[in-house]
Amino acid sequence: MDYIEFRAKLVERITSMTTEGEEVRLSQINKNNGIVLDGLNVRIPGCNVGPTLYVEEIKERFDRMKSGSEEEILSEIAKEILGICREKAAANTELTEKLMDYGNLRDKICFRLINRERNRVRLQDMPFRPVLDLAMIYYYSTDTICGLHGTIQLKNTDLERWGIAESELFRDAMHNTPLLEPLLSKPMIEDDEEFGLRIFTNQSFVNGAAVMFYEGAFSEYAEKWQRDLIILPSSIHEVLALPDTGLRSMQEMRNMVREVNATVVEDTEVLSDEV
Repeated sequence: MDYIEFRAKLVERITSMTTEGEEVRLSQINKNNGIVLDGLNVRIPGCNVGPTLYVEEIKERFDRMKSGSEEEILSEIAKEILGICREKAAANTELTEKLMDYGNLRDKICFRLINRERNRVRLQDMPFRPVLDLAMIYYYSTDTICGLHGTIQLKNTDLERWGIAESELFRDAMHNTPLLEPLLSKPMIEDDEEFGLRIFTNQSFVNGAAVMFYEGAFSEYAEKWQRDLIILPSSIHEVLALPDTGLRSMQEMRNMVREVNATVVEDTEVLSDEV
């Protein structure tokens, strides 16, 4: 079954399982670096916020499942998706109420980094701070509010509702992110400190490149080598640092980053081609 047929059948199958007032919706979601995915959600009566699942990811799972016929597997997945949306409805109603007051979120606001040029369309709808060729964008974790699992990206409409400026988000995010997503640093090669290449990320290993803007993140490592450091943006999840010994040119390092981005890193996870 090709993707287009699968998408149509999935929507049809979920719709056949809904009750009065429930509505299956498909929309195009702008993800990182200009990647557009098909987002699927089920509107539950009385609930204004709900989880979005990506059809491309559902199709990958469908292709891996072997137990049963295609129709049986499709029904199983459709039932599971509808169950997830219904299960989250009550918690999402509580979350919607809390989102009306910035005071409920102030100590949960964090930042992550994306490439500014690759995301120029996406950035039109969200508050951000330009840093080098990157954009610092803001989010909060639903885990810390209502027990839901995931993060919610802040948009310009959120700031308008709260009556605050980006500068307030920046201040809170710079304080919160190192506390909620602590720095993790380790050698690129275990038990090998002599080579000098070191990974910097956070303890969840998700969107860990943000640690490069934590205050003092590289200080100890720079002091150890008594040199400036070259920072290589490995992906949105981590950066690499190595001492600038003068033996490596910036262009050499830049070419290496670009080659890795083009051949190894997933398109949605590329951070920058610069060093």
